[in-house]
Amino acid sequence: MRGPALILLLSCSLVDAAANDHVEVRELSLDAAGLRMLEIETGSGPLRVSGDPGADRIVAPATITVPGRSGEAAQKKIDKEIVFELRQDGETGRLRSYVDNGMFNWGRGIRMELEVAVPTHLDVTIEDGSGAAEIEGIGGVLRIDDGSGSLLVRDAGADVVIDDGSGGLDVRQVAGDVQVTDGSGSIRIENVGGSVRVEDGSGSIEVNDVAADLIVEDSGSGSVNHRGVLGRVAIDK
Repeated sequence: MRGPALILLLSCSLVDAAANDHVEVRELSLDAAGLRMLEIETGSGPLRVSGDPGADRIVAPATITVPGRSGEAAQKKIDKEIVFELRQDGETGRLRSYVDNGMFNWGRGIRMELEVAVPTHLDVTIEDGSGAAEIEGIGGVLRIDDGSGSLLVRDAGADVVIDDGSGGLDVRQVAGDVQVTDGSGSIRIENVGGSVRVEDGSGSIEVNDVAADLIVEDSGSGSVNHRGVLGRVAIDK
């Protein structure tokens, strides 16, 4: 078994996006040879994860913004509060990207925007705190635990399992099964090669073009509409 591996490529770009704001780009990269899975843990901020069929590395650039600070003061704040690391643990790559700065920032804390490119064959597990997330082109099994914010999943090559707190959910073009546990927010699922199972608290549900069964459990409040389901349909109101 190969030991933990970490490769950090640091690219700093300082711009005056706003008065006295510091903006910096940092990038992590890890050889995917021997990996079966990537686990991603993020805090708040936009997240985009995309599969690349020609890639042999995981590449993760993050744009970091420190409002109201610049120069050395901004760097000290980043060094103190940012957790940003990518390492190998056996057959699993582990990416952590979040701000660790306590509970009280009064709207002026560090902001992070993360993009991750992964080889298509990897299974991907994501634990996301808040903010909009877009996941596309993942060929392996995709598991997402999402706190809040809109979530878009498309072009998944295997099963998709989602535990979503709040915010709109849009899932399209999935080769395998789709399983969703949702707190609140609208749900739209389309073009699924397997079955769809949804457990929902509140919000409308729309499911179209499913090759197998549609099971909706404990649909709570909100309408349930479906079209083009080729298998069994069971809706528990």
